[in-house]
Amino acid sequence: MAVARVLFVAIAAGSVAVGTAIPASARPVDPPMYGIYTYHQDGVPDSDMPGYGGDARKVNGLWTWPVTKDKGATCPDGSKAPANYSYAWDQATLDGTVTVLTSDECGAGPA
Repeated sequence: MAVARVLFVAIAAGSVAVGTAIPASARPVDPPMYGIYTYHQDGVPDSDMPGYGGDARKVNGLWTWPVTKDKGATCPDGSKAPANYSYAWDQATLDGTVTVLTSDECGAGPA
């Protein structure tokens, strides 16, 4: 009789735990993109692209990665100035865009 009561209590406790569990999200989650990736831009030699590192985040369905490059913009006089780069790409195709924002450090105004 004591074994039956313990078994009943264990089953009842398990039922409460299962009945109050939080349901899983129905939205599919893409696996993270672990690894080392290389950015290639048409018309730019790889030697002109020094390595940068960081963590990308998924925003509006695209992986995004911002980076500030100390010498990322070339001024009209040939000097270099800082620039903010923002990369965004599709996980399935790895195609994407890069947006470059510069300050007015070159004298031409922000762009």
